[in-house]
Amino acid sequence: MSGARNIDLWSFWIKEKVSCRDDHEAVGDTCVKCTVGTEYNNVTRTCDDCPIGSYRDNTNTGTVCEPYDCPHGKELKSDGQCVKCEIGTYRKKDVEPVCTPCPRDRTTQGTGSEKETDCSLVKCPAGQYRVGQSPGTCHDCPAGSYRNLTMENCTWCGDLANWRTECDGKTSVNHCKFYCPAGFHIGSDGESCEGCPQDTYKPAKDYYSNACTPCPTERPHTLSANSTAESDCRIGLC
Repeated sequence: MSGARNIDLWSFWIKEKVSCRDDHEAVGDTCVKCTVGTEYNNVTRTCDDCPIGSYRDNTNTGTVCEPYDCPHGKELKSDGQCVKCEIGTYRKKDVEPVCTPCPRDRTTQGTGSEKETDCSLVKCPAGQYRVGQSPGTCHDCPAGSYRNLTMENCTWCGDLANWRTECDGKTSVNHCKFYCPAGFHIGSDGESCEGCPQDTYKPAKDYYSNACTPCPTERPHTLSANSTAESDCRIGLC
């Protein structure tokens, strides 16, 4: 009986306080080895992220991160990989520990820039794209496309037919809406087109309409369905 009681007490103590060896931290009642990109903290007895400018990968033999300086245009990740600076940032070896953002209104031509003078292009706000170089000018994305700040160019609403934005300068795919061409209106499901019945019409400008417009009373008829303009309406059918 005493043996079973001792086991219960041990289990209780393990759950309350786990003592792990170096390079391991307590996660619940289990000791887990510090992973790539972390080092063991003797004070807190936890695995902490490598400081900027140091790394730890599977080849490190110790329990701490090792310093390393990546080439120009790259920054060191905690797993030991040197990664190119993203568009709009730059880094000079021995000067900046990480990639530095360009001034607010400027950006770079591509990734891996090495110095601030590479920030030579105008940085366009979301919903606009750059035309030209040194520094270029910003223009609204055309209707049917959008651009957020992570995109280099405007992106069309997609390969799917019948999706577009209502106007120029949109910033998100959420601005893309289903539309129908002239002579058709949006169906009840919101994602299909139905032809305008005879004696009604729908012009191209009414992209997002879910109904067609009846002909005026003085000219109540169209020759056929799918009419596209009020001028298709006439007095009689002959």
